[in-house]
Amino acid sequence: MRYLLETAIKIKGAMLQARLDKAAENPEGAQQKLLLSILKKNAACKYGKAYNFSAIKDEDGYRNNVPVVRYGDIEPDIRKMLEGEKNIMTCGRIVMFNMTSGTGASPKYIPMTAESYKKTMDLTFHWLYGAIKAHPNLLAGKNIGIANKGVEELSKGNTVCGCFSGMVRSGAASRFGGIHAVPEEVSMLGDYKSRYYLTARFSFEQNVSFIVTPCPLTIINMVKTGMEYSGVIIESIRKGVLFPEGFFAGEKAGPALIKKLSKYIKPNPKRADELESILTKQGRLMPYSIWPQMQLIGCWTAGNVGYKADELDCYFGKSIAKRDLGYIASEAASSIPFKDNYPGTVLAVQNNYYEFIPEEQAESASYSVLSCWQLEKNKNYKILLTNGSGLYRYDIGDIIRVVDFYKKAPVIIFQRKCNDIIDISGEKNHVNHFMETFAAIKKESGIEVRQFRAVGNAAKSRYEIYLDVDEKEEIRQMLPQLIENTLKAVNPEYLDERDSGRLAPPVFYFMKPGWEAQIMGEHINKGRRDTQYKWKSMAYEPDTKDGEFVKCTVSI
Repeated sequence: MRYLLETAIKIKGAMLQARLDKAAENPEGAQQKLLLSILKKNAACKYGKAYNFSAIKDEDGYRNNVPVVRYGDIEPDIRKMLEGEKNIMTCGRIVMFNMTSGTGASPKYIPMTAESYKKTMDLTFHWLYGAIKAHPNLLAGKNIGIANKGVEELSKGNTVCGCFSGMVRSGAASRFGGIHAVPEEVSMLGDYKSRYYLTARFSFEQNVSFIVTPCPLTIINMVKTGMEYSGVIIESIRKGVLFPEGFFAGEKAGPALIKKLSKYIKPNPKRADELESILTKQGRLMPYSIWPQMQLIGCWTAGNVGYKADELDCYFGKSIAKRDLGYIASEAASSIPFKDNYPGTVLAVQNNYYEFIPEEQAESASYSVLSCWQLEKNKNYKILLTNGSGLYRYDIGDIIRVVDFYKKAPVIIFQRKCNDIIDISGEKNHVNHFMETFAAIKKESGIEVRQFRAVGNAAKSRYEIYLDVDEKEEIRQMLPQLIENTLKAVNPEYLDERDSGRLAPPVFYFMKPGWEAQIMGEHINKGRRDTQYKWKSMAYEPDTKDGEFVKCTVSI
């Protein structure tokens, strides 16, 4: 099975790489050809007729005729598509709606046509192709692929609504039965602590060679849960059960799911003895000990989501490579990585059509719009997306940074959401200023900021900075001034505002253990998913639970 899967990935991947290379040599030609193809295919739909797609001959015509939109602008049309109406925003066949939490309580429903589904699947194969080339033993063991449910509901028009990555995982499970360490039914469990436990229970028993999930914090939570219940997991593996009678996960899972999951296990005293020996010698079950064939972790490594990626080294060791998953969103998969331990990924110019607005103009009423071949290295841009699923000049709300070029195609990293910025008096601090500050402090002093939230208190003209750091008195004494001085060096506009007195001195809150996990749990309980959860690093108000975890306050 491994040979067949590897062969399929290598053959398919080589073709996809050749296609990317060709497009990257001439991104202008590739993008213009793709745009006109999308418009031609969808000229007869309601949206295409409204904006006269059939008369558009080039990029200028497209930009002059078709407006930039956000989800709220097109939601009424998407509602019609959910009800089963055809030819609304695309003439293509809608095969699913990607559900994403968005900014409010109600999810967004992002349409995906059969053509876009295939293109996104191609990028999945492309990622695996690059990973196998870099790590020939990638498939020597099993994979932990943590995803949300592929199918969460059916629309009124009887179309699947759910998670694309879950659909991919389900498809791989049916085609290549033994690749996954954890049964897909585990993703159906709504209680996240129980889900983390069961993921650890199944995966600790297996020989795991790679892990893939977008959010590194998901991996960390799973590993920590497994370590917390090491003894329970070892005895469960020995006896061939999911957990002992009366265990919390049993109540959360329920009889039906327990019955489904139990068919995957049987007593395994040999593996239990191996794990018990590791636990006895080392005091805990660390991933680098229980999975000696581990090759690679695939997760986001850029932006504030990837801020936790370095923490994986504490559990897996620094020798285990991390490979970014690329710039992916519910709206589209838009880039492909080309090397390990590097957040930059190649813009997928062959998959979607892209436009870019310089960051400094992103919130202006008047702005320039650039094509991907007009971008400059080391500059930030807001991205607009056009795909084959009915999104035209769609404002995702993301800022990307061009860090290099692959042939002539931009190499990008996700920087932040457009609202990850605080501007009280003209200082324009955004999340990257803080991330650069903390990186510099760690390099110079060894002090690591594990998590943070910067809150702009406009009423008091000051920053209130919440910090998760080592609980040492000397750190609390020296870190606030280090942050203040370094942030001034990183952002001269902040220096100006502080020195002028327009900004008052910041206040620092040192947080109790469990702060981040509690906040994440609160958001998940409101219906958001852990794999898509994004920690809010920048805000104008603290989270409602932040105050409960303040251990001490320090002012400069």
